Amino acid sequence: MSPVRTHRFPLGQGLVAFDFIMGYPLFAFTWIESQLVPACLLSKLRTLEVGYLHAHKEEDQLKLIKYFLKNAKVLEDMSISCPEDIDTTQIRMKLLEFPQGSSLLRFSTIADSD
Repeated sequence: MSPVRTHRFPLGQGLVAFDFIMGYPLFAFTWIESQLVPACLLSKLRTLEVGYLHAHKEEDQLKLIKYFLKNAKVLEDMSISCPEDIDTTQIRMKLLEFPQGSSLLRFSTIADSD
């Protein structure tokens, strides 16, 4: 099974959830932004959950989160789980600097994972 999984749920309006999971600490992940933004990301993505932010790949993962925040025009809810070795206050500060495509995003949770 791949450590990165995407789940797409076509419920009425189309894509309503995207679940991004980094399950293995040694997984090699690099994000390169695409010039094409999928229509479902622009108009359907309402929930973004980052299941685990890894300290050694934090910058690449934050680039991906930045891409979602910038392009998800109807995003309402985002949550991020972080291990103890990541400063959640610093992550919050970085997220506040990112452009947000959605005026609907009112709730963002950054929690320490168990």
